[in-house]
Amino acid sequence: MTVLITGGGGFVLGNLVRHLFHTRSDLRVVVLDISFDAALARSLCETADGRLRLVEGDVRDGSLLRSLSRDEEITHVVHGAAVTHDDESERRDPTRYIEINFNGTLTVLEWLRTLTGLTRYIHVSTGGVYGDPTLHSPREIQPESGPFDPPELYAVSKYAAELVVRRYGALFGLPVCRIRLSDVFGPMERPTGARATSSMSLPYRMVRSTIEERPIRVSDATLQAAGDFLSAEDIAAAVDKLLFCHTLPYDLFNIAAGVRYTVSELFATFRLVAPEFRHQVVSSKDAEIDMNPQNCLARFNAYSISRISELAWRARPLEAQLRSYQEWVAQDPERRCPRLEQGLM
Repeated sequence: MTVLITGGGGFVLGNLVRHLFHTRSDLRVVVLDISFDAALARSLCETADGRLRLVEGDVRDGSLLRSLSRDEEITHVVHGAAVTHDDESERRDPTRYIEINFNGTLTVLEWLRTLTGLTRYIHVSTGGVYGDPTLHSPREIQPESGPFDPPELYAVSKYAAELVVRRYGALFGLPVCRIRLSDVFGPMERPTGARATSSMSLPYRMVRSTIEERPIRVSDATLQAAGDFLSAEDIAAAVDKLLFCHTLPYDLFNIAAGVRYTVSELFATFRLVAPEFRHQVVSSKDAEIDMNPQNCLARFNAYSISRISELAWRARPLEAQLRSYQEWVAQDPERRCPRLEQGLM
């Protein structure tokens, strides 16, 4: 079997590459990305035992995709190549989100139609498609059924791509599956061209503050804010289930912890892992983290995991996720959790 992972040189799907090599010795993996971090590529290749091929290229390049499937039979595809959101990039080049997130997906779908041995296609989307809270947002946990009101071009382009994936599946009998992710952190998170400093997770900033031996500065309101925090390692295990399950009961899944942890709870749990971790409450203008506790519905809610739980998957306890991340960073702190330019989250 051969799996193609687009965007596999990035944060979330880099963890999937590592996971597959640790759990499936009979698998070959082709990773397509626009560029590769040298240290990450070396790390992946060291554990791959010759079963990994890294390809630099644009996901919109149909001829490149066709050349990959000429070289070997690709049986599974995970499409995660995307440009993530930050306000400055959106204003500077709004068409980039449509070109890569939407048109890139369309190119992949057209290529999928040529694959005779395709067993499963996983389309990586985001909980951002649930948008900002409205009067129609569920007061309980957020299900896959919506409602939807994606605000920024990132979420808009991801939701539009989801709909096209669903339709291609119906029209051409493609074995498609869409997934939506909650607040992700974990190994290999780093600022890149596609992932801006302002997009870095709260756990990343927490770990970074321990490296710098200083308290993380938060507003008082932040301590009451909350999120559905999930390690990319746990996402990798869930995607593995979806890739190789013989029959899927749904074509759309939330992948999340399914729990809203307040920032205070997150901090307290992290102290069990890193007792030296400290926070300092400061004014909003002096805080590096300033979150609004009233953001608690729609994309800010906990996401229902009843569907993915049917496949016998559940996230590890938060402490275990944080401990695994901290231990990974501790092996090479400055490379694995580099210093960030200051900026509000």
